[in-house]
Amino acid sequence: PSRIAKMDKTGSANAAKGKALFQKKAKPMACAMCHGKTGKGDGPAGKSLKPAPRNFTCAATMKKISAGQMFWVIKNGPKGTGAKGMLPFKGLLSDKQIWDVIKYVRTELMK
Repeated sequence: PSRIAKMDKTGSANAAKGKALFQKKAKPMACAMCHGKTGKGDGPAGKSLKPAPRNFTCAATMKKISAGQMFWVIKNGPKGTGAKGMLPFKGLLSDKQIWDVIKYVRTELMK
């Protein structure tokens, strides 16, 4: 939805908390398990996924994806995007935690 694509609440988000969730604390599985510790999409659980998990370090690609789009996919899963394999984190992570993860990805992993 276009209104969600325009959302961006990363200004009040905490990248350090997002890093902890991305690397280890998100349940049932930390983001790094599929996206890799450095965000290249090369995590051990993501190796067999088709398409491969998103490479967050590719600035050219990431500039085309809004923070709102990332929020929607993390919360609801990739349904309707052509991607498969990522579970929705709705009910597993709060909206604030999702924004923390997005802030970490966009400030620390995007090159």
